[in-house]
Amino acid sequence: MVWAVKETKEKNVMVLTQPTETGRRFDFSSEQLKIPADQIRAAIKSFAQRPDVPIPVANAMFATMWFLNVDAFRQLEEKFLLTGKYEESLEEHRAMLANIIADGEVVILAAKKNGMAATPGNFTPEDIQATLNSLHSAFYCEHGPKNSLKMNQVIERLFDGATA
Repeated sequence: MVWAVKETKEKNVMVLTQPTETGRRFDFSSEQLKIPADQIRAAIKSFAQRPDVPIPVANAMFATMWFLNVDAFRQLEEKFLLTGKYEESLEEHRAMLANIIADGEVVILAAKKNGMAATPGNFTPEDIQATLNSLHSAFYCEHGPKNSLKMNQVIERLFDGATA
């Protein structure tokens, strides 16, 4: 099955396509299956936690799921920006971003401690860390401390050439 992040009317749904066997290859029809993302995550988590699955393979599975979550988050961010709903969704944005960062910290710690098998996207623990750094920066810039009104006025006067 192929994972595709696609917007649907239902919340938290990951769209998959159903493969059909044609000889030695599989063709993917345009008919899609709608499986709740939570069920997919639960299935992958269940498989990854089996005792016969090597820890580096499980880490690669969790890292792959995490990158899919980051991608889905970025697409949602873009949608809110394009529709003009970004400002009104800032509280949800903060909570989702904090959650993704926390999950990524767990993923990178596990990968550093126990290794990570090759992934379908050929990403490395360094790629995970770079993405985490980017998410931390985004969080700080969007939700971190802001200048006070007085400081903004001082800065404005400096750029206008007026003296403080």
